[in-house]
Amino acid sequence: MRRAALALTSCLIGSERHPEARSSFKVEGRAGERAVIDKPYRCKHATLPGSAWPQDNLETRAGRLTDLCGEWSAIEADDDLRRSFPRPELDDSNWQPVRVPGHWQAEPRFAASDGPLLYRRRFEMETLTKGQRAWLVMDGIFYQSDVWLDGSYLGDTEGYFFPHAFEVTSALGERSEHLLGLEVVCERTTKRRDKRALTGVFGNWDCIDPAFNPGGIWGPARIVVGGSVQISSLRAICVEARAGRAVLDMVAELDAAEATTVTLRTEVRRAGNDEVAAALEKQHPLALGANRLRWRLVVPDPELWWPVGLGEQPLYDLSVCVELEGQPLGSKVLRTGLRQVRAHDFIWSVNGERVFLKGANLAPTRRDLAYASPTEIARDVELALEAGLNMLRVHGHVGRPELYAAADELGVLIWQDMPLQWAYKGVRREAVRQAVEAVDLLGHHPSIAVWCGHNEPFSFELQPGGRLGALSALGVAAAHALPSWNKSVLDSSIRRAFERADPSRPVVAHSGVLPHPAWGTDSHFYFGWYIGRSQDLPRALAQLADEHALEFPDATVGEFIEWVTAGGEGAMELDAVDAVELSTFHRAKGLEWPAVAVIGLEDGMVPI
Repeated sequence: MRRAALALTSCLIGSERHPEARSSFKVEGRAGERAVIDKPYRCKHATLPGSAWPQDNLETRAGRLTDLCGEWSAIEADDDLRRSFPRPELDDSNWQPVRVPGHWQAEPRFAASDGPLLYRRRFEMETLTKGQRAWLVMDGIFYQSDVWLDGSYLGDTEGYFFPHAFEVTSALGERSEHLLGLEVVCERTTKRRDKRALTGVFGNWDCIDPAFNPGGIWGPARIVVGGSVQISSLRAICVEARAGRAVLDMVAELDAAEATTVTLRTEVRRAGNDEVAAALEKQHPLALGANRLRWRLVVPDPELWWPVGLGEQPLYDLSVCVELEGQPLGSKVLRTGLRQVRAHDFIWSVNGERVFLKGANLAPTRRDLAYASPTEIARDVELALEAGLNMLRVHGHVGRPELYAAADELGVLIWQDMPLQWAYKGVRREAVRQAVEAVDLLGHHPSIAVWCGHNEPFSFELQPGGRLGALSALGVAAAHALPSWNKSVLDSSIRRAFERADPSRPVVAHSGVLPHPAWGTDSHFYFGWYIGRSQDLPRALAQLADEHALEFPDATVGEFIEWVTAGGEGAMELDAVDAVELSTFHRAKGLEWPAVAVIGLEDGMVPI
């Protein structure tokens, strides 16, 4: 039994190769062969037309752009300034010049500030003509903001990793000189519980200076001018991919200035090739305002995308164009790949071929994300390849667009976390909304293999090199084993949101929860990091085997492995003479465990 337990650690300490590893990189003490990769690691970083970042073009190609990046003015907020700063006539000559995109702590005047900060930007542009519409688009704001244009309130934003847009047609049709103002708030916390800002590792992590605050307008900002119908969002998911056929499922939101009927033209081309691989043209009636459309496109005889070591990484450009009476109103282009990912009991396959995953956590390229260069970001993916990895976990954050473009090109799979780490309070609705935003933003990337809702949904704290006392160990065990709002409510809601928005990928509700019949996933042992040494893991698992042998002396190796993967649930079963069945007014009570102990139970009393 001890031998079986030690075998479970082989992939961690390099003592054996997994039979599914195929041509994995050499590990210490073994002579595994390195996979042969026929193309260079270096990424192309191709920039599509109309894109402010080297990312997929999410703008209206038929319109024009007014860039709002560059020098802005900023000052720390107070009650008087909050009331007056949106007005164009306010004198801001003594405000601090700041760069956008950027983080306010990069400016000497705000180096120790936690905000909030007030931002202003004056700009000029031609007035709109009849039939034109305009939108203010801001790609990234850490973390919340209120937005004004020419003294009029546009609305608020929350969420750092996806764009926010406001229609500004009326304001831009009246004058040519304008003032854009934002109040930006980014709460910094050192607590591991009751957090409310979904900033993940940027907000509180032991690998980032606790005094750091990522607050600021960290992504590009611009005015987009287009026609009477705007493609507000476009989601594309590859729901089927096999020899002879692939299927793309698309969801778009179209905003119409009036009720009309438009032609929606969808085309797929091999990247860098003008030849159309698949096309679909269909008329759609639109009502005034927001319209949600869903359709599918079949791609015959596709070139399938494969993770590194299993094949090539062909990419396709998907374009969606809206036309009215033969005139284009705008289009969006996404670069995607055609593949199918499946997982069962953490056994993964791509396009029907099993994949032995070799991965690592990927921290942000820089803590101040705005200042990471495209080359730096792509280099992280290249280094993973050079280390023999085929998966990166984007740990507790959503990265820059260049990260996912590089992973697509190089064939590195992505485990994508939501920016949730440790314990939160009262954020369920916002977290669900942001999970859907993540699918809209990233769902077309073939490299993304799995969504994960929450990293380590606990509030206990381990210190590197420390040892757990008896009470601390009990608290850690309770945090893993017992129901909590974070694990049972928040993470379950996020998982369902991902599954509804993207049925094509596996979803992990949370990471770092010890095996458990109700909600366990992968285990974060932290040997060699927080606890003991890396060599202690085999000894700990051997001790687990000894305990199992004492409880079940006649068990086989297979039964031991089943017991481990089931979370040791057999050890919790009680004999019938020592247990009673309970009926309570709490429908969920007891569903997580085969047996429940109720303190203070009295005969004739119904437990509540």
